[in-house]
Amino acid sequence: MANTTIQIKRSLTTDTPPSLNIGEPAYSYNSNTLFIGSRTSDGAIPIGGWDTYIRGISSYEKLNAAYSHSNSAFIRANNALNANVGGLITGDVTIAGNLNIIGGSIGANVPVVLIGDNIISLNTAISQSGQPTMNAGIEIDRGAQPNTYLLWNETVGRWQFTNDGTNYDDLGGSATASYANSAFIKANASFDHANAAFANANGAFAKANAAFANANGAFASANAAYIHANSGFIHSNSAFDHANAAYVSQNATGQYANAAFIHANSGFIQTNASFDHANSAFIKANAAYESQNASGQYANSAFIEANSAFIHANAAYQSQNATGNVANSAFFKANSAYESHISHRMQQVM
Repeated sequence: MANTTIQIKRSLTTDTPPSLNIGEPAYSYNSNTLFIGSRTSDGAIPIGGWDTYIRGISSYEKLNAAYSHSNSAFIRANNALNANVGGLITGDVTIAGNLNIIGGSIGANVPVVLIGDNIISLNTAISQSGQPTMNAGIEIDRGAQPNTYLLWNETVGRWQFTNDGTNYDDLGGSATASYANSAFIKANASFDHANAAFANANGAFAKANAAFANANGAFASANAAYIHANSGFIHSNSAFDHANAAYVSQNATGQYANAAFIHANSGFIQTNASFDHANSAFIKANAAYESQNASGQYANSAFIEANSAFIHANAAYQSQNATGNVANSAFFKANSAYESHISHRMQQVM
């Protein structure tokens, strides 16, 4: 059989033949595509060609690369994490999107937890149309010691906390600020009262100190009056001794001596009375010193009375000095009369 060249329809300008007979082939050099006629003779079906080959090669390469990436991803996913049974991921993981986890618990065994949200919402599984019945809060795991809580108690409707895991105390309250403010006002008032009391006490101390000084002066004056009165008593007693001696030695002139004695005794009585007044003034001044530190008026009065007693005692002392002088004079006169009597008796004897 001789060689026969078979040629099919072809075109250098048309991409797709407008029509082909059933099973009739045709090739377009313009689109590098081989066509065959449709079974209804009203169209052309592309079945190959250079362009299809090139596209097939490119598709193959892309599919092969996709296969390699998919296979690598499969191996990585299969080795690291099984969607059904879980697994281990090493390295950092970044999730660009929302992460919803449905399970029993979430554990984060890390030393630092950083959360960007400024409000942490708890108990969000509650129905937004339902009433709250469960407590919510933060629990601190303390190992072998009882856990502690910062808890919103739905039963009582307030925040509570516990330091031992058993006993709960309310955290704050609407009345706390009011109580604190009231306590501050009362404390401030107490401070004002204490400050006023300090000022009054300081004034009382100054007055008491002045009363002490006045009472001390009264005591000194009364003591001086006592000393003067005692001196008057001594002088009066001496005058009594002299008068008594005159009475004993000169019975004949007893009238003068007796008169002197009476005067001396009277002086003694007055001096003794002066001593009593001075001693009374001393007692009053001492009582003013011990029992009335706060009043200078009584101390001043005691001082005046003591000073008056001192004046009286001094006058008594001077009077007693005069009495002593009179008694001495009476003694001298009695002694002179006695000596004259003795001399007269001796002359009678001779």
